[in-house]
Amino acid sequence: MNINKLIGVYGTLRKGAANHSVLRDSEYLKMVRLKGFAMYGADTYPAVIRGTEDDSIVIEIYRITNPKILQALDFLEGFDRNNPTSTKNFYTIQKIKPDSETEFIEIYTFDHHPENVHQIGTQLKSGDWLID
Repeated sequence: MNINKLIGVYGTLRKGAANHSVLRDSEYLKMVRLKGFAMYGADTYPAVIRGTEDDSIVIEIYRITNPKILQALDFLEGFDRNNPTSTKNFYTIQKIKPDSETEFIEIYTFDHHPENVHQIGTQLKSGDWLID
């Protein structure tokens, strides 16, 4: 069974980062700056929440067609698609459609517990975890 999802990644899953190998059999489409999201981070990983219209983050967009890759992403991010509103989920899935895109993109965010991002680190004003 194949799937067809666009996933936006902004941290350890990006090219050159520690967990990028999870995406090795998916199709890289492009890098974009996504407005309206704020990034907080530390040395180990970043976290994203909805921000102001002045906030933005850098994401890489991948097309996922293999359900095993999606399962691996969900496992890595601590997300249960069968129970998306569970308080046990580490992340929340946001389905967004940037102005530049024709399809929805999913990104993992901390919007179910936005207060926790401050425990992860300070806001990265550049919105690009790989350069901050």
